[in-house]
Amino acid sequence: MGIERKPVILLTGFEPFGGHRRNSSWEAARIAGKRVGADVVVARLPVDHVRAAQALTALLERHRPDACLLTGLAHGPRLRIERVARRHRALAGPECPGRLHGTWPVAETGLALRLARLPFEVSHNAGSYVCNSTFWCLLYFRLKKGWPRHAAFLHVPPISARFTAKSLGRGMEGILRRRRAFLPAVRETSRSARPG
Repeated sequence: MGIERKPVILLTGFEPFGGHRRNSSWEAARIAGKRVGADVVVARLPVDHVRAAQALTALLERHRPDACLLTGLAHGPRLRIERVARRHRALAGPECPGRLHGTWPVAETGLALRLARLPFEVSHNAGSYVCNSTFWCLLYFRLKKGWPRHAAFLHVPPISARFTAKSLGRGMEGILRRRRAFLPAVRETSRSARPG
């Protein structure tokens, strides 16, 4: 006999790095997570290819989310909805896929950001740093396990008068609320139930 649970969403940001005393992705993710509710797991990842991948994998295994939105900091005049992640040599060998694609509805994400009055663009290049490798790790995990159903990466600008932590958090909140509205309740057996 199965039990029903609410769908779980994993939302991550990164720790401060380089000359940034605050990482806008983490500051905004904390705000969004508090506003959306208890079915959202919010976590901060280290800025290191291997340690970020390990931390993300542990979070995925522990919480078994139905959707996962990763966020990271990138300079620029607008937010970037990343569509493609490329394999990094620190994480996998040449036998693994070189490119993997996100699985979160782009039009839905764009609508949420427009409603939050945040400028954005769709990007097919997540860069060459930890944001890209962590996104690839998420998509490779999904390829192997078959979940989470929805996986995405959002780059946000540094905190400024134009992009406050609060305004970026509202954008993330809108993305999560829209996706959650379309996620059905999950029926699990004792064998498939999430650990912990």
